Amino acid sequence: MFTLAEIERKLNYIKNMNYNWNLTTDKGQFATGFTQVYEAIVNGNRVITCINYQPIFDNENDRKVLTTILLEGNEKEWTKGIVKSIFHDMQLKIVNEEENKFNKGNKLEHMTIQVHYLEKLNNFESGISGDYSFN
Repeated sequence: MFTLAEIERKLNYIKNMNYNWNLTTDKGQFATGFTQVYEAIVNGNRVITCINYQPIFDNENDRKVLTTILLEGNEKEWTKGIVKSIFHDMQLKIVNEEENKFNKGNKLEHMTIQVHYLEKLNNFESGISGDYSFN
């Protein structure tokens, strides 16, 4: 059962999106982190976004999110305004999912973003995510 405030927040969330995103992957666990992959068509080109909610280790308190954005086509085909609107959509998705993907830690204040331009985005599959110790 949702409260009225929760329903209004979710409706505003959907209403404020710039593009229609299809969630293709949503997996993970608190110990290793979570990965969500979204896809959309923007101005005739495919966009894939990978949101990685990093695990919080025992000696840490900060929540961390890495967002990788894969844009089909070359950089000249994408205006700064369109790319910024994709950032905005991912911010809305992250804020909406934050409490589901973290079970402790400080509230998120930012996300780290990578943007890559590829000629074609064919046959994309999401792999594994986790952490690797240098020791």
